[in-house]
Amino acid sequence: MSKTVSFRLFSAWSLFFLLVLSWSQQSSSRELTLVSEGTPLTVLVLAEKPTTTAWYSAMELQHHIELISNAKINIVHENNPLPDGVRIFIGDTQFAHKQKIDPQTFDLEESLIRFIGNDIILIGRDQPAFAKPVYGTDKVLPGIHQYHKATLWASYNFLERYLGVHWYAPGEAGIAFSPTKTIRVTAKDLQHVPSMRAERTIYMPRLYADSENEFSKEECKMFALRWRYTDNYGICNHNVYSIWYKYYKPAKDPNKAKFFVESRPQYFAQGYKGKSASHLIALRTQYPNDPDLPPQLCNSNPEVIKHFAEEAVDIFQDRGTPGLGWHVGKMADCPWYYPIEPDDNLAFCQCPDCLNYFKNKQVDGQRATNYIHWDWISRIARCAAEQDSAVNIVSLAYHNTLKYPHGLELAPNVGVQLCIHPYDFWRSGSTESTGNNWYQEWIDAGEPKRRMVNIWTYMFSGSWYAVLVEKHQHFFPMFAHRHTGPLFKKFVRDGIAGWFGETSAEVRGVSFFHTQLETYIASQMAFDASQDSEQLINDFFKLYYGRAAAPMTKFYDLVEKAAWEETQYPKGKLVLNEAMNWGMIGTAERMKLLAGYVAEAEQLAVNDMEKSRLDSFRKGIWDPALKGRAAYEKKQLFRKRPVPEVQVAIMDDVQGDPLKIDWKKAAGPLEWKTIMGFPTNPGIHLKFAYDTKFFYLYYTEPVDTNQFKADPNFWSGDIIEMFFARTPERPYSQIAILPSGEMKAYAYYYENMVAYSGEISPHAVVKSEVQTDRWTLYIALPLDELIPNYKLQPGDSFHANIFRGSPGAIALSWSPVFDISFHELARMGKITLLPETGTTSGK
Repeated sequence: MSKTVSFRLFSAWSLFFLLVLSWSQQSSSRELTLVSEGTPLTVLVLAEKPTTTAWYSAMELQHHIELISNAKINIVHENNPLPDGVRIFIGDTQFAHKQKIDPQTFDLEESLIRFIGNDIILIGRDQPAFAKPVYGTDKVLPGIHQYHKATLWASYNFLERYLGVHWYAPGEAGIAFSPTKTIRVTAKDLQHVPSMRAERTIYMPRLYADSENEFSKEECKMFALRWRYTDNYGICNHNVYSIWYKYYKPAKDPNKAKFFVESRPQYFAQGYKGKSASHLIALRTQYPNDPDLPPQLCNSNPEVIKHFAEEAVDIFQDRGTPGLGWHVGKMADCPWYYPIEPDDNLAFCQCPDCLNYFKNKQVDGQRATNYIHWDWISRIARCAAEQDSAVNIVSLAYHNTLKYPHGLELAPNVGVQLCIHPYDFWRSGSTESTGNNWYQEWIDAGEPKRRMVNIWTYMFSGSWYAVLVEKHQHFFPMFAHRHTGPLFKKFVRDGIAGWFGETSAEVRGVSFFHTQLETYIASQMAFDASQDSEQLINDFFKLYYGRAAAPMTKFYDLVEKAAWEETQYPKGKLVLNEAMNWGMIGTAERMKLLAGYVAEAEQLAVNDMEKSRLDSFRKGIWDPALKGRAAYEKKQLFRKRPVPEVQVAIMDDVQGDPLKIDWKKAAGPLEWKTIMGFPTNPGIHLKFAYDTKFFYLYYTEPVDTNQFKADPNFWSGDIIEMFFARTPERPYSQIAILPSGEMKAYAYYYENMVAYSGEISPHAVVKSEVQTDRWTLYIALPLDELIPNYKLQPGDSFHANIFRGSPGAIALSWSPVFDISFHELARMGKITLLPETGTTSGK
């Protein structure tokens, strides 16, 4: 084998051709028999001192050959006498060197399968680590991050391409193959370099088989290697928090507080004093209840640039402080990138210099975030390169920094990771989404030829939105398996060097099977884009579902077609809510067809493995969908009932004192029911009023207050809860009050398409009067704080609901929600603030 070139960043086309799988030309198609009728005819041969990767490769081969044939192959060392027959040499052996095969001359992740007579060599460049793994555990496995392990890739190629083994899920049930007592392989060499080599990782911190059961840690780590996870260089995520620990305030964690030097407020975003609760920031747990916590940094401060440049250089030169920064490892013959990415929010610095930064690039007066960000990153990169030319900086082209900064000269040592939503096109109402178009601008500008460009794909299905945004576990699945292969082939043609996949598996309780097939296809194509993705899909159904393959193929294809029916989505940026999930995609008609496919599949499945996989599918996907559809239909019946509406006339200003309101002129008393819509205590009176600055509520209830129960848990005793929103959806506020007058308040909002909540401190006035036979509340709420990020004005309409909770009793409400959750926003009543004094109305 000729010596391969040393590592370099390849151009798009040279990379594409190098990455194509190459079978060597041989005149013969002879076969070697590894197992004959259950009798092993081969041994697995390791060096006298094998690497950890070679050890693990041999163990994986031994395990899978035994699964296929029930024959256990011995693992031996080459310094011992070797038996006759087929010998499989694994890793950097003396036998390989005699054939003039030296893995140290291999390119990054290059692997080789070489047939020589009756011998087979599986080899690649491995990390010089030599501990023996404890197979079946997560101890002493080859590493994911900055770890050479190409011999393992040769072994997995051998299992997949020669023995027909595929890994579709964690655990033994996820391993698919055709059982046979005799194993023969065709002697054909295979030399392979992965299509994307900077990284191939999927964010799956935990994997759920169904809503309650997780795969084990050991199963997940083995699965990650089988899907060829690796992080060689260039991985990126949010990584700017060290500067807070050093120059904002001492952190709550004493291990972080020790890094504090002094407060330097000029380093941080200006204009956010007292506004911390309004912005997402990952450091909130380190600075709890700090109303001034800066959400971002000052992009125009040169000392901030110097801080991160020095941090990158220190870590590269092994001088970095443990606990500060991201200690990215190094790999021989690989470039080294340090991640710099701001916090995940859009609350940027408002200082004069930042406001004037790239003012000529503003569009419709909006901050030129893409120019500001990439200029900032380039200045950090140039500063770092002046100290050490081997240091590179990588950052995310994320949200509004994804738009290409035309005309800006990025530093040559800047890497880019493009973050796009190729599947959830409903966010923009079109498969030709803004994000995908912005991705193409980077490609058309030729950036992959100038620098490392990686991709970050959000592969969320409907599950991510249902659980994280809409807050419910039961939803219609959404697949994208047939769209994935062509998309990833394009990425490779475009010169994308690495891939990070974020999937619904990050969401607690969401089954891995929701994105199983598309992430499998993506992993396969990132590893080897020369494969036929349609063949991969066909193999999946045939091997994984066996006799049930045909109806399961129909199930998946119908779901994908439903999800990708573009005409059913309204135009404009959308959140995939429950109404879209069930009203447009998971319709009753489609559910009926799918139920037929599931029934047919379960009838066809005969062996235990097929039944086990269908059971996982049912528990993880189908049963939750059935529950979701049933709940949606039930809610639809209740939603047809009208919600209460009330018009509230403006009153003379009383400066926020609810006791001064003339409650005889207020709107009400308003009718109350149980949360399920039944009549309740007619003595409960609720009234609304407002003036130019405050919204007022009056609540009184005849009740034996001696029965009130105080509970250490704020939410478990007698309570009034109020919800307010501009429209019956997020953002909204929740205000809860106890008979003691104690109050808690929260805001619920979206930040970058994720639903968040945070405690707030509205300037409310609460007067609680507890008599032996009555509880009365007088409340004043500032109009500009009632709804997150909106200031109510006379003439506005908004939505609200009021609940009365009591231990051991069914809850009461102004607008029945027909659910046990008070957060059923669709049932909020409507309140209109009349701009003039006069008669109020409502019910």
